[in-house]
Amino acid sequence: MPAPTLTSLPQHDPDPIARAASLAAERDRYRYTWHRPEGVASAAEVPRSDAFDLGVLTRYVGVQAMLAAHDMITTSAHRVGQLVRHHEVATAAGQSFDERLAGAMKLVVRGGEHRATPSVALKWFGADVPSLIAILAAHPERHDELFAWQRLGGANPFALRRLETTDAAAPFDEAHFAAAAKAHAIDGTLASAIDGKRLFHVDFRYLDGARDGGLALEIPKRVFGARALFVQHLGPSPRFLPVAIQCVPSGPIFTPADGIGWSMAKLVLQCADTHEQALTYHVAQCHFVMEAFTLACVRAFAPAHPIRKLLAPHTQYTLAIDAQVRDTLMKPGQDLEALMATTLGQSILLVEDAMHAFDVNAAMPHADVKRRGLDDPGTLPHCPLRDDGLPVWSAIRRFVGEYVGLYYTSDADVVADSEARAFGQELGARWGGRLASIPEVTSVTTLVDLVSYAIWTASPLHAICNDSQLEFMACSANMPTALYGNAPTTSPTEADLLALYAPEEISMSQYAFFCGQTKLEENKLGEYPPDAFDDPRVAPLITRFVAELASLDARIDARNASRPAPYVWLRTQTMRASIHA
Repeated sequence: MPAPTLTSLPQHDPDPIARAASLAAERDRYRYTWHRPEGVASAAEVPRSDAFDLGVLTRYVGVQAMLAAHDMITTSAHRVGQLVRHHEVATAAGQSFDERLAGAMKLVVRGGEHRATPSVALKWFGADVPSLIAILAAHPERHDELFAWQRLGGANPFALRRLETTDAAAPFDEAHFAAAAKAHAIDGTLASAIDGKRLFHVDFRYLDGARDGGLALEIPKRVFGARALFVQHLGPSPRFLPVAIQCVPSGPIFTPADGIGWSMAKLVLQCADTHEQALTYHVAQCHFVMEAFTLACVRAFAPAHPIRKLLAPHTQYTLAIDAQVRDTLMKPGQDLEALMATTLGQSILLVEDAMHAFDVNAAMPHADVKRRGLDDPGTLPHCPLRDDGLPVWSAIRRFVGEYVGLYYTSDADVVADSEARAFGQELGARWGGRLASIPEVTSVTTLVDLVSYAIWTASPLHAICNDSQLEFMACSANMPTALYGNAPTTSPTEADLLALYAPEEISMSQYAFFCGQTKLEENKLGEYPPDAFDDPRVAPLITRFVAELASLDARIDARNASRPAPYVWLRTQTMRASIHA
């Protein structure tokens, strides 16, 4: 780690030769590779100063020990029951209870014959059942409403888009809308919903080619290219509701009037949503985009640069966790291959596609919400990304703007800053971060936008993707990582629905995987190390920033009182400052 240096812009540094030498040393320490995965910028190696320290590793081991103990507590009796159901009971007749229990703990369900239905999948949580899953269990009549709510207040609030024409809604038509309206006891038509800007959809058809994935317990894993339609019903009690789902392109369409077929279709859509959330947004556009920002920051800005000092807490452990993602998660036989329906190669291709499609201008929070037609509270009353996320973004941008204003009085100061210009160039360069649409850094506004987006990605965006996993994705009956049966046909049966659920062993592994990712908390948004800044003018800015974040949390709590289910992942008091889990 470079020794602390007094903050200065390069054009004001009293020792430019020493500064240039320092920057050259940083560029030598932080080098790129573009082959993990192919075409995506990453660190060729992680410097020791950026690796997880012993304290973090110790806490990580503690998390794994907690999960192991939790596994023993929640599944021991259940797996003893499995022992009785199998032929091992005959050979166990002469064993003690402890010996039988030890055998049960090692038992693998042969052929996945026992499936993790919703009641079984809940067992993994013990007494800590997430709030939405608990509501679903206690109020099955609300399943449609809470299924729809997850497009707005779930683990992936980035897929939903407003539809503007009946042609765009095809193959869904007025008959499908009428069937759903009758089931939900609402009025209206498809045309009136479009005219009122109240019709929305999610579209995962790009996943259709990946539906023949790998095997788990010798059972084929599947994901389907599903598409679904939703409507915002207004009135005294507004409700966001599902209208119809098509599980595969050109396949049959299911509505809430279709019984078992509808239950299967919802599960199919949830599985597709899991893949997009995990691969496109979490791995690619959180972890790997932030790695590009991290490398550009340390290579373009000398240690004395004010932007380097500001971003340092927001890049803490980012290179280390991303190396872990590549060296463990994305290797053969590891969790990505074991859990996801897509093969490991298909999963990596989806990550690569997401990185190549990333556009920083379109990803800016206000632009994203507007582009997807979610910006009008009059036609969409509840939208946490808009109502909670945009104020958090504005607070971050205001703080960054004030901080940048301490050092840049005009655009001319930015133009004169060779390191700021190099930052933008490196983010987008073929030999650098390879992020699309990075603007040239020649204005204060552009610099503030890019720095703010880096902090947004490291903190709120990652909180949305990572911290919500225990609530939504740890339960295989809610957001399965794979399906183990066929998509519904025109006359599905209870057996067809049961076949879709994960085998119990896979369900337990899914719980442990997503639960473990939410437990490490090594820093917090708004908290900076005592030696982070040598400029005394920064402290009052941080104080105002923290106070504004606290006031936003209070407003989120108030909004949650009227939502279908609480949305807490944009509460900043529990939000990490950097990506390290």
